[in-house]
Amino acid sequence: PWVWDLHIPAARIAGIAAFEGVGKTRFAMDLARRIWFAQQWPDGQAATFPERTPTLWVCADGQQDDLADIARALGMPDEALYFN
Repeated sequence: PWVWDLHIPAARIAGIAAFEGVGKTRFAMDLARRIWFAQQWPDGQAATFPERTPTLWVCADGQQDDLADIARALGMPDEALYFN
């Protein structure tokens, strides 16, 4: 089964890999925003999570403050993100 058909599998850990500075964080935050507000996926597929579903962020480099700032700029409240 899939959370986002053919992109994010259900019941699995998924990651985004690319070189630094190419937009991984912004892309992941956009997905988190779509999940929080129950919006369509980027390819137009219907939302698959109920509105106000938070996302978990495992930060290895201590960027929690930056992520919270990005989320606020996207109109997301603090409770939309969980940090390790």
